[in-house]
Amino acid sequence: MGDWVVFDLDETVIDHDTFGRFLVQLLRRNTARAAAALLVLPFVGPLIATRRFKARGVSVLLWIATVGVSDESLGKLVEGYVAELGTISRCYREALSEIGAQLKAGNKVAVVTASAEILARPLCHEIDPRLVVVGSRLKRIAGGLVAAEHCFGENKVAPVHALRGPVRAAYSDSASDLPMLRLAEEVVLVNASPGVERKVRRALKDRPLRLVTWSTALAD
Repeated sequence: MGDWVVFDLDETVIDHDTFGRFLVQLLRRNTARAAAALLVLPFVGPLIATRRFKARGVSVLLWIATVGVSDESLGKLVEGYVAELGTISRCYREALSEIGAQLKAGNKVAVVTASAEILARPLCHEIDPRLVVVGSRLKRIAGGLVAAEHCFGENKVAPVHALRGPVRAAYSDSASDLPMLRLAEEVVLVNASPGVERKVRRALKDRPLRLVTWSTALAD
């Protein structure tokens, strides 16, 4: 088999924050849950806005959205959400082409994302069932789900090492993925801002770096 090619998911393969959008949908389906979320938003909003405490803030909203919801019921909600979303239409066209080309060339493709694995896996398997997907893990506390292992920043390193093979290229839109990007022979920044580009160039120095501008299928 060939080398690994690793992609971030949100804003790299797909055009939005996948778990954030799903969480909003979960909260909106029930008036009481939506009202409770609005009540705590002034307190958890500042946490969500920070890199260090984002997972804790999101966990509060996720708990509100899932308390009393069984794993089976949640699975059906995820299934319905993915079917309604139209995953392919929300992906960057060039990302789909690149993933297809890498698989055709005999390379293995992994998506390593901060999005919850229970959502990221079915989304990515809509693109191609051969994709290996690693995301954030959830756990139950007092009947609701919260973040257990946040696959973000340094926490992306172990899953990439676990792939057990050379990483030919890594694709991302964010400097928060620098720990993962350092593991690749080539780094590809997708729709990166000038600030992100400068930060990544400083950190990686002489590492091959390619900038690409991708557009969503919805632009058609």
